[in-house]
Amino acid sequence: MARPRRTPRFIPFQKPTIPEDKKKKDDKKDDKKEDKKEKVDKKKDNKKEEKLRKKEDEKRKKEEEKERREDEKKKKKDEKKKPKSADITEEMAGTTCVLYTYPMEQFQICIADTEDVMVAVMLESDPSDPIKQSLTTFAEDFNRKFKRYIDEFSGKVSDFAPAKDLVDTHFNLFLIKPIILPMDPEIIKQAKLNSAENSIMKVAKDLSKERGFFFTARLIEEVIKKTKMPRDKIVKAIFGLNDKGLFIAIDIEQVAQSAERRMLWDQMSEIKTLSNENKNLILEDLLVSTEDSRKTFLDRIQQFPKKKLTEQLSAEIENRKRIREERKILFSQLDDSVKRDDFGTAAQLLSSISGLSTQLYENIVAQEFAERAQLFSQTAQEMRSRIPRLRQERNEIINKAKTMEIGGKYDEAAMLFDQASKLSVEIGEMTEAKQYLEEVERMRNLKELASLREALK
Repeated sequence: MARPRRTPRFIPFQKPTIPEDKKKKDDKKDDKKEDKKEKVDKKKDNKKEEKLRKKEDEKRKKEEEKERREDEKKKKKDEKKKPKSADITEEMAGTTCVLYTYPMEQFQICIADTEDVMVAVMLESDPSDPIKQSLTTFAEDFNRKFKRYIDEFSGKVSDFAPAKDLVDTHFNLFLIKPIILPMDPEIIKQAKLNSAENSIMKVAKDLSKERGFFFTARLIEEVIKKTKMPRDKIVKAIFGLNDKGLFIAIDIEQVAQSAERRMLWDQMSEIKTLSNENKNLILEDLLVSTEDSRKTFLDRIQQFPKKKLTEQLSAEIENRKRIREERKILFSQLDDSVKRDDFGTAAQLLSSISGLSTQLYENIVAQEFAERAQLFSQTAQEMRSRIPRLRQERNEIINKAKTMEIGGKYDEAAMLFDQASKLSVEIGEMTEAKQYLEEVERMRNLKELASLREALK
Protein backbone atom coordinates (compact mmCIF):
# COMPACT_ATOMS: atom_id res chain seq x y z
CA MET A 1 0.00 0.00 0.00
CA ALA A 2 1.39 3.40 -1.01
CA ARG A 3 1.98 6.06 1.65
CA PRO A 4 0.54 9.59 1.17
CA ARG A 5 2.84 12.57 0.33
CA ARG A 6 3.51 15.01 3.08
CA THR A 7 4.52 17.89 0.72
CA PRO A 8 2.54 19.08 -2.25
CA ARG A 9 3.80 18.51 -5.64
CA PHE A 10 5.52 21.56 -7.25
CA ILE A 11 3.33 23.35 -9.74
CA PRO A 12 5.01 26.27 -11.60
CA PHE A 13 3.18 29.75 -11.23
CA GLN A 14 1.44 30.94 -14.29
CA LYS A 15 0.31 34.57 -14.74
CA PRO A 16 -3.41 34.68 -15.18
CA THR A 17 -4.49 35.57 -18.58
CA ILE A 18 -6.46 38.82 -18.84
CA PRO A 19 -8.69 39.45 -21.74
CA GLU A 20 -7.36 42.10 -24.06
CA ASP A 21 -10.47 44.39 -23.81
CA LYS A 22 -10.45 44.44 -20.04
CA LYS A 23 -6.81 45.45 -20.00
CA LYS A 24 -7.44 48.44 -22.24
CA LYS A 25 -10.28 49.64 -20.05
CA ASP A 26 -8.14 49.48 -16.96
CA ASP A 27 -5.34 51.42 -18.73
CA LYS A 28 -7.78 54.13 -19.70
CA LYS A 29 -9.02 54.41 -16.13
CA ASP A 30 -5.47 54.80 -14.90
CA ASP A 31 -4.78 57.44 -17.55
CA LYS A 32 -7.88 59.41 -16.52
CA LYS A 33 -6.83 59.30 -12.87
CA GLU A 34 -3.40 60.54 -13.81
CA ASP A 35 -4.91 63.34 -15.99
CA LYS A 36 -7.18 64.43 -13.14
CA LYS A 37 -4.26 64.48 -10.78
CA GLU A 38 -2.21 66.51 -13.22
CA LYS A 39 -5.06 68.99 -13.68
CA VAL A 40 -5.49 69.42 -9.91
CA ASP A 41 -1.78 69.94 -9.56
CA LYS A 42 -1.82 72.49 -12.42
CA LYS A 43 -4.73 74.39 -10.83
CA LYS A 44 -2.88 74.55 -7.55
CA ASP A 45 0.22 75.76 -9.32
CA ASN A 46 -1.82 78.35 -11.28
CA LYS A 47 -3.42 79.70 -8.10
CA LYS A 48 -0.05 80.04 -6.46
CA GLU A 49 1.34 81.80 -9.50
CA GLU A 50 -1.72 84.11 -9.64
CA LYS A 51 -1.31 85.05 -5.97
CA LEU A 52 2.35 85.75 -6.46
CA ARG A 53 1.56 87.80 -9.57
CA LYS A 54 -1.06 89.84 -7.66
CA LYS A 55 1.35 90.54 -4.85
CA GLU A 56 4.00 91.61 -7.32
CA ASP A 57 1.47 93.86 -9.14
CA GLU A 58 0.36 95.47 -5.87
CA LYS A 59 3.93 96.01 -4.83
CA ARG A 60 4.75 97.52 -8.22
CA LYS A 61 1.68 99.81 -8.10
CA LYS A 62 2.62 101.05 -4.63
CA GLU A 63 6.11 101.80 -5.80
CA GLU A 64 4.78 103.60 -8.88
CA GLU A 65 2.34 105.63 -6.72
CA LYS A 66 5.14 106.52 -4.35
CA GLU A 67 7.34 107.63 -7.24
CA ARG A 68 4.46 109.64 -8.73
CA ARG A 69 3.85 111.46 -5.44
CA GLU A 70 7.53 112.22 -5.07
CA ASP A 71 7.59 113.54 -8.64
CA GLU A 72 4.57 115.75 -7.93
CA LYS A 73 6.17 117.15 -4.77
CA LYS A 74 9.35 117.82 -6.64
CA LYS A 75 7.40 119.43 -9.46
CA LYS A 76 5.51 121.70 -7.03
CA LYS A 77 8.76 122.74 -5.37
CA ASP A 78 10.25 123.54 -8.76
CA GLU A 79 7.14 125.56 -9.69
CA LYS A 80 7.35 127.58 -6.46
CA LYS A 81 10.93 128.43 -7.24
CA LYS A 82 9.87 129.90 -10.57
CA PRO A 83 9.27 133.66 -10.17
CA LYS A 84 6.58 133.80 -12.81
CA SER A 85 4.75 131.56 -15.25
CA ALA A 86 2.75 132.57 -18.27
CA ASP A 87 0.34 130.45 -20.27
CA ILE A 88 -2.06 131.17 -23.12
CA THR A 89 -5.01 128.78 -23.37
CA GLU A 90 -6.51 127.65 -26.63
CA GLU A 91 -9.52 129.87 -26.08
CA MET A 92 -7.23 132.87 -25.74
CA ALA A 93 -5.23 132.18 -28.86
CA GLY A 94 -5.27 135.13 -31.22
CA THR A 95 -6.38 137.60 -28.50
CA THR A 96 -4.44 140.32 -26.69
CA CYS A 97 -5.03 138.78 -23.24
CA VAL A 98 -2.32 136.74 -21.53
CA LEU A 99 -2.68 134.89 -18.21
CA TYR A 100 0.10 134.94 -15.64
CA THR A 101 0.09 132.73 -12.54
CA TYR A 102 2.15 133.58 -9.48
CA PRO A 103 2.41 130.59 -7.07
CA MET A 104 2.59 131.74 -3.44
CA GLU A 105 2.90 129.78 -0.19
CA GLN A 106 -0.81 129.54 0.67
CA PHE A 107 -2.57 130.76 -2.47
CA GLN A 108 -2.22 131.49 -6.17
CA ILE A 109 -2.49 134.85 -7.91
CA CYS A 110 -3.86 134.66 -11.44
CA ILE A 111 -3.52 137.80 -13.58
CA ALA A 112 -5.12 138.59 -16.92
CA ASP A 113 -3.02 141.14 -18.79
CA THR A 114 -4.84 142.96 -21.62
CA GLU A 115 -3.87 145.93 -23.75
CA ASP A 116 -4.90 148.57 -21.20
CA VAL A 117 -5.87 146.82 -17.96
CA MET A 118 -4.61 144.08 -15.70
CA VAL A 119 -7.05 142.03 -13.58
CA ALA A 120 -6.01 139.74 -10.72
CA VAL A 121 -7.77 137.11 -8.62
CA MET A 122 -6.50 135.26 -5.54
CA LEU A 123 -7.17 131.51 -5.44
CA GLU A 124 -6.59 128.76 -2.89
CA SER A 125 -5.45 126.34 -5.60
CA ASP A 126 -4.30 126.31 -9.22
CA PRO A 127 -6.74 128.18 -11.50
CA SER A 128 -9.09 125.86 -13.37
CA ASP A 129 -9.94 126.30 -17.04
CA PRO A 130 -13.40 127.86 -16.26
CA ILE A 131 -11.73 130.37 -13.91
CA LYS A 132 -9.16 131.25 -16.55
CA GLN A 133 -11.87 131.69 -19.16
CA SER A 134 -14.01 133.86 -16.82
CA LEU A 135 -11.01 136.01 -15.92
CA THR A 136 -10.10 136.47 -19.56
CA THR A 137 -13.60 137.39 -20.73
CA PHE A 138 -14.04 139.76 -17.78
CA ALA A 139 -10.76 141.54 -18.51
CA GLU A 140 -11.60 141.94 -22.20
CA ASP A 141 -15.19 143.04 -21.43
CA PHE A 142 -13.93 145.57 -18.88
CA ASN A 143 -11.35 146.90 -21.32
CA ARG A 144 -14.01 147.29 -24.01
CA LYS A 145 -16.76 148.91 -21.90
CA PHE A 146 -14.54 151.30 -19.95
CA LYS A 147 -11.98 152.15 -22.63
CA ARG A 148 -12.92 155.85 -22.67
CA TYR A 149 -12.51 156.14 -18.89
CA ILE A 150 -9.23 154.21 -19.03
CA ASP A 151 -7.80 156.48 -21.72
CA GLU A 152 -8.93 159.63 -19.85
CA PHE A 153 -8.28 158.33 -16.33
CA SER A 154 -7.45 161.07 -13.83
CA GLY A 155 -7.94 159.27 -10.53
CA LYS A 156 -11.77 159.19 -10.46
CA VAL A 157 -12.39 155.58 -9.46
CA SER A 158 -16.18 156.02 -9.26
CA ASP A 159 -16.35 155.91 -13.07
CA PHE A 160 -15.72 152.17 -12.82
CA ALA A 161 -18.47 151.44 -10.27
CA PRO A 162 -20.68 149.65 -12.87
CA ALA A 163 -17.92 147.04 -13.23
CA LYS A 164 -19.40 145.40 -10.13
CA ASP A 165 -22.20 144.05 -12.30
CA LEU A 166 -19.62 142.62 -14.71
CA VAL A 167 -17.96 140.75 -11.85
CA ASP A 168 -21.28 139.22 -10.81
CA THR A 169 -22.02 138.22 -14.41
CA HIS A 170 -18.67 136.70 -15.38
CA PHE A 171 -17.88 134.95 -12.07
CA ASN A 172 -21.46 133.97 -11.07
CA LEU A 173 -21.08 135.52 -7.62
CA PHE A 174 -24.79 135.07 -6.99
CA LEU A 175 -23.89 131.52 -5.91
CA ILE A 176 -22.17 132.83 -2.75
CA LYS A 177 -24.34 135.90 -2.09
CA PRO A 178 -27.63 136.17 -0.19
CA ILE A 179 -30.58 135.65 -2.55
CA ILE A 180 -33.98 137.35 -2.36
CA LEU A 181 -37.06 136.68 -4.49
CA PRO A 182 -39.12 139.33 -6.31
CA MET A 183 -41.76 140.69 -3.93
CA ASP A 184 -44.36 140.95 -6.69
CA PRO A 185 -45.75 137.39 -7.19
CA GLU A 186 -46.87 138.31 -10.71
CA ILE A 187 -43.22 138.40 -11.82
CA ILE A 188 -42.83 134.76 -10.80
CA LYS A 189 -46.15 133.75 -12.36
CA GLN A 190 -45.27 135.31 -15.71
CA ALA A 191 -41.91 133.53 -15.91
CA LYS A 192 -41.99 130.34 -17.96
CA LEU A 193 -40.59 127.70 -15.60
CA ASN A 194 -39.95 124.03 -16.29
CA SER A 195 -40.78 121.29 -13.78
CA ALA A 196 -37.35 121.38 -12.09
CA GLU A 197 -37.43 125.19 -11.76
CA ASN A 198 -40.96 125.05 -10.31
CA SER A 199 -39.87 122.52 -7.68
CA ILE A 200 -36.87 124.62 -6.72
CA MET A 201 -38.95 127.80 -6.61
CA LYS A 202 -41.36 126.22 -4.10
CA VAL A 203 -38.47 125.40 -1.75
CA ALA A 204 -36.97 128.87 -2.30
CA LYS A 205 -40.27 130.52 -1.27
CA ASP A 206 -40.33 128.49 1.97
CA LEU A 207 -36.76 129.48 2.78
CA SER A 208 -37.50 133.12 1.96
CA LYS A 209 -40.37 133.19 4.46
CA GLU A 210 -38.00 132.20 7.27
CA ARG A 211 -35.57 135.14 7.07
CA GLY A 212 -36.42 137.06 3.91
CA PHE A 213 -33.39 135.66 2.05
CA PHE A 214 -31.45 132.42 1.56
CA PHE A 215 -28.15 131.07 0.23
CA THR A 216 -27.92 128.72 -2.76
CA ALA A 217 -25.96 126.15 -0.72
CA ARG A 218 -28.86 125.81 1.75
CA LEU A 219 -31.35 125.77 -1.15
CA ILE A 220 -29.53 122.87 -2.85
CA GLU A 221 -29.51 120.85 0.40
CA GLU A 222 -33.24 121.40 0.99
CA VAL A 223 -34.17 120.56 -2.61
CA ILE A 224 -32.20 117.29 -2.44
CA LYS A 225 -33.97 116.36 0.83
CA LYS A 226 -37.46 117.13 -0.46
CA THR A 227 -37.27 116.06 -4.12
CA LYS A 228 -34.25 113.69 -4.40
CA MET A 229 -33.32 115.62 -7.56
CA PRO A 230 -29.71 115.13 -8.80
CA ARG A 231 -27.33 117.89 -7.77
CA ASP A 232 -26.23 118.74 -11.31
CA LYS A 233 -29.86 119.15 -12.39
CA ILE A 234 -30.54 121.44 -9.40
CA VAL A 235 -27.54 123.63 -10.19
CA LYS A 236 -28.60 123.90 -13.83
CA ALA A 237 -32.11 124.95 -12.77
CA ILE A 238 -30.72 127.54 -10.32
CA PHE A 239 -28.73 129.12 -13.15
CA GLY A 240 -31.93 129.19 -15.21
CA LEU A 241 -33.87 130.95 -12.43
CA ASN A 242 -31.07 133.46 -12.06
CA ASP A 243 -31.05 134.17 -15.81
CA LYS A 244 -34.82 134.79 -15.67
CA GLY A 245 -34.34 137.42 -12.96
CA LEU A 246 -36.10 135.46 -10.22
CA PHE A 247 -33.01 135.06 -8.02
CA ILE A 248 -31.81 138.52 -6.98
CA ALA A 249 -28.32 138.51 -5.42
CA ILE A 250 -27.66 141.23 -2.81
CA ASP A 251 -24.66 142.35 -0.79
CA ILE A 252 -24.42 141.16 2.80
CA GLU A 253 -24.86 144.76 4.00
CA GLN A 254 -28.32 144.90 2.37
CA VAL A 255 -29.64 141.76 4.05
CA ALA A 256 -31.35 143.50 6.98
CA GLN A 257 -33.10 146.07 4.78
CA SER A 258 -34.14 143.43 2.25
CA ALA A 259 -35.54 141.19 4.98
CA GLU A 260 -37.47 144.15 6.38
CA ARG A 261 -38.87 144.95 2.93
CA ARG A 262 -40.04 141.37 2.54
CA MET A 263 -41.69 141.41 5.99
CA LEU A 264 -43.55 144.68 5.21
CA TRP A 265 -44.64 143.39 1.81
CA ASP A 266 -46.08 140.26 3.43
CA GLN A 267 -47.92 142.42 5.98
CA MET A 268 -49.42 144.54 3.21
CA SER A 269 -50.38 141.42 1.25
CA GLU A 270 -52.80 140.57 4.06
CA ILE A 271 -54.81 143.68 3.12
CA LYS A 272 -56.78 142.40 0.13
CA THR A 273 -57.83 145.89 -1.02
CA LEU A 274 -54.22 146.91 -1.75
CA SER A 275 -52.93 146.43 -5.28
CA ASN A 276 -49.22 145.91 -6.02
CA GLU A 277 -49.11 149.54 -7.19
CA ASN A 278 -50.47 150.71 -3.82
CA LYS A 279 -48.00 148.49 -1.94
CA ASN A 280 -45.07 150.01 -3.79
CA LEU A 281 -46.51 153.46 -3.06
CA ILE A 282 -46.49 153.06 0.73
CA LEU A 283 -43.50 150.72 1.13
CA GLU A 284 -40.85 153.47 1.32
CA ASP A 285 -42.92 155.35 3.92
CA LEU A 286 -43.24 152.25 6.10
CA LEU A 287 -39.48 151.67 5.95
CA VAL A 288 -38.82 155.02 7.71
CA SER A 289 -41.66 154.59 10.22
CA THR A 290 -41.60 153.09 13.70
CA GLU A 291 -43.35 149.82 14.48
CA ASP A 292 -46.36 151.46 16.18
CA SER A 293 -46.63 153.99 13.34
CA ARG A 294 -46.70 151.19 10.74
CA LYS A 295 -49.40 149.26 12.55
CA THR A 296 -51.63 152.33 12.99
CA PHE A 297 -51.09 153.44 9.40
CA LEU A 298 -51.98 150.00 7.98
CA ASP A 299 -55.08 149.84 10.19
CA ARG A 300 -56.19 153.25 8.93
CA ILE A 301 -55.66 152.22 5.32
CA GLN A 302 -58.26 149.48 5.68
CA GLN A 303 -60.83 152.16 6.57
CA PHE A 304 -60.23 154.14 3.35
CA PRO A 305 -62.98 153.80 0.70
CA LYS A 306 -62.02 151.45 -2.16
CA LYS A 307 -63.09 153.85 -4.91
CA LYS A 308 -60.56 156.55 -4.06
CA LEU A 309 -58.02 154.38 -2.26
CA THR A 310 -55.01 155.37 -4.39
CA GLU A 311 -55.82 159.11 -4.14
CA GLN A 312 -56.21 158.97 -0.36
CA LEU A 313 -53.02 156.93 0.01
CA SER A 314 -51.07 159.48 -2.07
CA ALA A 315 -52.43 162.39 0.00
CA GLU A 316 -51.66 160.61 3.28
CA ILE A 317 -48.10 159.79 2.25
CA GLU A 318 -47.44 163.36 1.06
CA ASN A 319 -48.69 164.66 4.41
CA ARG A 320 -46.40 162.26 6.30
CA LYS A 321 -43.43 163.42 4.19
CA ARG A 322 -44.22 167.04 4.99
CA ILE A 323 -44.41 166.31 8.74
CA ARG A 324 -41.04 164.52 8.63
CA GLU A 325 -39.44 167.50 6.83
CA GLU A 326 -40.78 169.94 9.47
CA ARG A 327 -39.53 167.70 12.26
CA LYS A 328 -36.10 167.48 10.62
CA ILE A 329 -35.82 171.31 10.61
CA LEU A 330 -36.83 171.44 14.28
CA PHE A 331 -34.15 168.86 15.13
CA SER A 332 -31.44 171.06 13.57
CA GLN A 333 -32.72 174.07 15.57
CA LEU A 334 -32.75 171.94 18.72
CA ASP A 335 -29.08 171.04 18.27
CA ASP A 336 -28.21 174.72 17.95
CA SER A 337 -30.18 175.62 21.10
CA VAL A 338 -28.50 172.89 23.16
CA LYS A 339 -25.05 174.06 22.03
CA ARG A 340 -25.93 177.58 23.20
CA ASP A 341 -27.40 176.19 26.44
CA ASP A 342 -30.66 177.87 25.53
CA PHE A 343 -32.77 175.41 27.50
CA GLY A 344 -36.00 177.38 27.24
CA THR A 345 -35.95 177.32 23.43
CA ALA A 346 -34.88 173.68 23.50
CA ALA A 347 -37.91 172.81 25.64
CA GLN A 348 -40.27 174.55 23.18
CA LEU A 349 -38.71 172.77 20.20
CA LEU A 350 -38.98 169.39 21.90
CA SER A 351 -42.67 169.99 22.57
CA SER A 352 -43.23 170.77 18.87
CA ILE A 353 -41.29 167.67 17.83
CA SER A 354 -43.43 165.58 20.19
CA GLY A 355 -46.60 166.94 18.57
CA LEU A 356 -45.39 166.16 15.04
CA SER A 357 -44.43 162.63 16.09
CA THR A 358 -47.97 162.13 17.37
CA GLN A 359 -49.31 163.09 13.93
CA LEU A 360 -47.14 160.31 12.46
CA TYR A 361 -48.66 157.86 14.99
CA GLU A 362 -45.24 157.45 16.60
CA ASN A 363 -46.70 157.57 20.10
CA ILE A 364 -43.74 156.07 21.95
CA VAL A 365 -41.33 158.55 20.34
CA ALA A 366 -43.74 161.43 21.03
CA GLN A 367 -43.89 160.49 24.74
CA GLU A 368 -40.10 160.39 24.95
CA PHE A 369 -39.72 163.87 23.42
CA ALA A 370 -42.44 165.22 25.73
CA GLU A 371 -40.48 163.98 28.76
CA ARG A 372 -37.29 165.59 27.43
CA ALA A 373 -39.15 168.86 26.89
CA GLN A 374 -40.24 168.82 30.52
CA LEU A 375 -36.68 168.13 31.67
CA PHE A 376 -35.28 171.01 29.58
CA SER A 377 -38.04 173.28 30.90
CA GLN A 378 -37.04 172.53 34.49
CA THR A 379 -33.39 173.11 33.61
CA ALA A 380 -34.33 176.44 32.02
CA GLN A 381 -36.12 177.54 35.19
CA GLU A 382 -33.11 176.52 37.28
CA MET A 383 -30.80 178.42 34.95
CA ARG A 384 -33.01 181.52 35.13
CA SER A 385 -32.50 181.65 38.91
CA ARG A 386 -28.86 180.67 38.64
CA ILE A 387 -27.70 183.09 35.95
CA PRO A 388 -27.99 186.30 38.06
CA ARG A 389 -26.02 184.61 40.85
CA LEU A 390 -23.31 183.44 38.46
CA ARG A 391 -23.15 186.85 36.77
CA GLN A 392 -22.68 188.58 40.18
CA GLU A 393 -19.96 186.05 41.10
CA ARG A 394 -18.20 186.73 37.79
CA ASN A 395 -18.30 190.52 38.30
CA GLU A 396 -16.71 190.16 41.75
CA ILE A 397 -13.93 188.03 40.24
CA ILE A 398 -13.28 190.64 37.55
CA ASN A 399 -12.97 193.39 40.19
CA LYS A 400 -10.43 191.28 42.08
CA ALA A 401 -8.52 190.64 38.83
CA LYS A 402 -8.27 194.37 38.11
CA THR A 403 -7.01 195.02 41.67
CA MET A 404 -4.31 192.36 41.17
CA GLU A 405 -3.34 193.98 37.87
CA ILE A 406 -2.88 197.40 39.54
CA GLY A 407 -0.70 195.77 42.20
CA GLY A 408 1.47 194.16 39.54
CA LYS A 409 0.36 190.63 40.46
CA TYR A 410 -0.15 189.53 36.86
CA ASP A 411 -0.24 185.72 37.46
CA GLU A 412 -3.05 186.03 40.00
CA ALA A 413 -4.92 188.43 37.71
CA ALA A 414 -4.62 186.00 34.78
CA MET A 415 -6.08 183.16 36.87
CA LEU A 416 -9.05 185.33 37.91
CA PHE A 417 -9.77 186.43 34.33
CA ASP A 418 -9.72 182.77 33.26
CA GLN A 419 -12.34 181.93 35.93
CA ALA A 420 -14.49 184.82 34.71
CA SER A 421 -14.30 183.46 31.16
CA LYS A 422 -15.49 180.02 32.25
CA LEU A 423 -18.41 181.48 34.19
CA SER A 424 -19.38 183.51 31.11
CA VAL A 425 -19.53 180.30 29.06
CA GLU A 426 -21.75 178.68 31.69
CA ILE A 427 -24.08 181.68 31.60
CA GLY A 428 -24.14 181.66 27.84
CA GLU A 429 -22.43 185.00 27.28
CA MET A 430 -19.86 183.89 24.73
CA THR A 431 -18.71 187.40 23.73
CA GLU A 432 -17.71 188.20 27.31
CA ALA A 433 -16.02 184.82 27.66
CA LYS A 434 -13.81 185.59 24.66
CA GLN A 435 -13.03 189.06 26.01
CA TYR A 436 -11.82 187.69 29.36
CA LEU A 437 -9.57 185.15 27.63
CA GLU A 438 -7.92 188.07 25.84
CA GLU A 439 -7.36 189.65 29.26
CA VAL A 440 -5.59 186.48 30.38
CA GLU A 441 -3.17 186.83 27.44
CA ARG A 442 -2.67 190.53 28.19
CA MET A 443 -1.70 189.73 31.81
CA ARG A 444 0.97 187.31 30.59
CA ASN A 445 2.41 189.95 28.28
CA LEU A 446 2.48 192.52 31.12
CA LYS A 447 4.39 190.06 33.27
CA GLU A 448 7.02 189.62 30.55
CA LEU A 449 7.39 193.43 30.19
CA ALA A 450 7.80 193.79 33.92
CA SER A 451 10.52 191.13 33.95
CA LEU A 452 12.29 192.89 31.07
CA ARG A 453 12.27 196.23 32.94
CA GLU A 454 13.78 194.58 36.00
CA ALA A 455 16.55 193.11 33.86
CA LEU A 456 17.42 196.51 32.31
CA LYS A 457 17.82 198.31 35.65
